[in-house]
Order: sequence, then structure tokens, then C-alpha cells
Amino acid sequence: MKQSAYAIALSSALIAGCGGGSSESSTAPAMAPAAPVAVVPAPVPAPAPAPVVTPEPVVAAPTPVVTAQPAPVPAPVPAPTSAPVPTPAPAPAPAPAPAPVSAPAPAPAPAPAPVSATSTSASASFADCFEVTPGTQYTTSNTYTHVVVKEMFEGVMAYGIMELRDNGARRGGPYFITDNNIHRMLGVGQYDTSGVQKGKDVFSKEAVFPLTMVPGQTSMANFTSTSTSWRLEFDKSGASSTVTSTDVTALSDQLTFVGFDTITVAGRTFANACKIASPGSVAGQVSMAWRAKGFGWVRTEEQTVQGALVPGTRVEIVKIIAAP
Repeated sequence: MKQSAYAIALSSALIAGCGGGSSESSTAPAMAPAAPVAVVPAPVPAPAPAPVVTPEPVVAAPTPVVTAQPAPVPAPVPAPTSAPVPTPAPAPAPAPAPAPVSAPAPAPAPAPAPVSATSTSASASFADCFEVTPGTQYTTSNTYTHVVVKEMFEGVMAYGIMELRDNGARRGGPYFITDNNIHRMLGVGQYDTSGVQKGKDVFSKEAVFPLTMVPGQTSMANFTSTSTSWRLEFDKSGASSTVTSTDVTALSDQLTFVGFDTITVAGRTFANACKIASPGSVAGQVSMAWRAKGFGWVRTEEQTVQGALVPGTRVEIVKIIAAP
């Protein structure tokens, strides 16, 4: 069966009394009566000793002790009994006026964070998966190397994903453009072992898919492919001539956007890769492919209708050579 084009943000004072002493008076001792006069010459009496006058002791008048009389304590005057004051009924407290609620100031919308070329946005879209970066180069498990190019094809500046041979020469690959949310498949270039173009497939303008698809949506494109090839033929004399042949074929491509998926190949994780299903090349099988921003297809495989991998059909990136 011929493969379709798609498959390629925290608080009382004490008063001291002085002690007084009693006064003492002293009386001088009485003199003895004179003795009778004798003829015998009286001896010269010994002079009477001069009376010793005992000085009157000076008695200091005692300082009267004044006892402080306590001040009379007035009889307590009974406090007048006041008439009971009626307890006023409490006035109802006025209801507090509600505090005015000010309308909250609207929060400014945050500026969107810039999305780097190698990161994925939280609002990924189907269209993101169809953006490719020229110069991206990688090798797949079928040993071919692929490079993303941007060049003219059939008079239109287009993107292409070229498959290279071991010698670095082109083998072939699809060309496409994206415009106004439309992915348009232009055709396929074909090259010989030396890298010289030997043919091409040019698709009609109906070979388009919308880039606004959402998970679960299916789209189909019915178009024609005009194949042109050139070959050298030699006659019996050894002279060569170029023979051109043209063929027009009706093709149909159908794809279903299964949803976003996270896939890791060649040690690199692609978040929000688009998982896309299309009819398989064999009856009862489904072609499943994952496409990622900047690279294009990063894995393809055939699955059974139950979702099991058909052995030997998986082709994926195994080495990233350049990723601008």
C-alpha cells in the first residue's frame, strides 16, 4: 500500500521620760561639850580640825515628763443613709453602624512569563507541535539522520525535514508551510545517492489540516499527488537521454489528535508532545506518532487496535546532534 503524505508561580509616738533622783540633805556632826578646866596646865589642844563642809549637792530638777494626751476620738457620725437610688434601666446600646466595605482594588494581571525555545507552555496547542526550527538535526533508530531546512520548493519558501544518507547526501523528505492556522503539505522531494534530485511529489491545495484541533478531533484531507521522476536511459549505441514520467494519484490522509503526551527519547523529555493517530498501513493496525515543537516527528510506531506495539515498527530519535 502506498504510504500517505502524513505518514512521512509575619506585653503613739513614744516620748522618752527622763528618770529623776530624790534629794539628799547632810547635817554636820554635833561638837562634843568642852572638858572641865584643870589646873594642870592644859595642854595646848590640838587645833580642832576645820570642819569639812560638804558641798550641797546640786540636784538638777527633774524634767517633768509630759505625757502626751491622746486627742479625743470623736464619736463616729453615722453616715447618713441615702435614699436608694433606683437603678436605671440600661439604655439599649445603639447597633453599631456597619463599617463601610471598600471594594478591593483589582489585582493587576501578572505579566506572562516568557517561554524559552526549549520549554513548553502550560497552554500548549496543537499548532505548537507543527513548529520546527531550521538547523535541528538528529538520528533515528533506523540509522538515518534528519535535518530541518528552510528553502524553496515549487516556488514557495517552505520548511522541510530531510532524511540523509550515510554519506550525508539527501535521500528525501516532506515540505510544508503553516499559515493562518493551517498546516499545508506541499509535497516530497526525492534524491539519488549523490544528492541530486531525481523526482518529486507535488500535492494539490486540498492537502491541508487545521492547526486549531483539540484532543479527540479528527480531520481528513482528500487531495491529489502529481509524481514526476527523471531517469537516464541508454540506447544501443550508449547514448543517454533523460526520460521524464508523470503520474497523478488520488490520496487521502486522516488524522486524529489523541491528546498531549510526555515522551522521552534520546535522553530528552518532550512535554506536551502531540499524539496523533492515523489508519495503519496494515488492516487492523493504527499508525501512532508523536510530534514535538522544534523537531517534528520524534517517534512513530504501529499499534494494534488494542493499543499494543507491533514489534519492529517503532522508529524514534536516538541521538540529538543539534538543537538550536
